[in-house]
Amino acid sequence: MQFVTIDSMQRPLSVIEQGSVEVQCRSRMFFKHVKTEDNKMATATTYSVLFYGSPEGYQTNRAQITLSDAAGKTLAYVRFNDPGMVFEADANDGGIIRMHLPSTMFQSVLDVLRNETPIQVYFAQGRGFLGTSPEPAGEGE
Repeated sequence: MQFVTIDSMQRPLSVIEQGSVEVQCRSRMFFKHVKTEDNKMATATTYSVLFYGSPEGYQTNRAQITLSDAAGKTLAYVRFNDPGMVFEADANDGGIIRMHLPSTMFQSVLDVLRNETPIQVYFAQGRGFLGTSPEPAGEGE
C-alpha cells in the first residue's frame, strides 16, 4: 500500500488514474495530485511578461508569461494565442513546461499571479496545469 502525507499525517491512498489519488479523510473523499516523474509539481515564485507585436505575433503566440522558481530557474512558458492563431500542443521539454491558452485568459492568469501564493505548475496527461493551493472561502482577496 502507498501512503501520502497530508496535513503532516501519513494517509493510505489508492491510485484511481495516473496522476490522481483517492484519499479517505474524516469520512470524506478528497482527490489530490501525486508527484510522479511525469507529473512534478513546482512552485513558481517569479514571473515576467513578454508581448509580441505584428498581426502574426511570434511563433504563433501573441504574448508569453515566463514562470521561474526561487533560484531563477525557468519552470514554464505560458503562451497566449489570439483567435485564428495556431495553438501548439502543450509540452514538457527538458523539464520546462510550454502551456498554451487563448489571449482572452491573459488578464485572469496575470491576476492570479499578482494576487495568489503559492502558485504551482505541472505537466500531466499531455497538458500544462497552473493553479494555487487550496484556500479558505471568503478570504477577501
